[in-house]
Amino acid sequence: MFTRADALKLGLSDFRLRGLVRSGFVRRIRNGVYETTTSIAPAQYAAHAVQSAQAALSMRGPGYVVSHLSAAAAQGLPLPLGLLDTVHLTDLDRRVARTRRRPGLWIHHADSYDTDVDVVSELLVTTVSRT
Repeated sequence: MFTRADALKLGLSDFRLRGLVRSGFVRRIRNGVYETTTSIAPAQYAAHAVQSAQAALSMRGPGYVVSHLSAAAAQGLPLPLGLLDTVHLTDLDRRVARTRRRPGLWIHHADSYDTDVDVVSELLVTTVSRT
């Protein structure tokens, strides 16, 4: 997983990045977030989910926490079989009272005033009990 900013820092132009997407070497996950199309071994599914969550958080900024299956992957909890292709974040702003779904990203709303969070590998995630 990498962001457009990461690609630009490495010297790729927007034109070249679009060409890599068209040719199938890179897949666009969401606006500004990409991944290479190499296959992922099942043992790496959790690590891939955590990388995807980190990329999603980097595009969102403060006020969000990794949650649901994405938090389970970060915490090393058992996961369903298969690749986790949707990142789950929770918006801690209680004024937002609905879940927003986009391809590859679900942003849930915090339905309580206190959302218990932990830090796992420098990643803000919901606690195991909440997850």
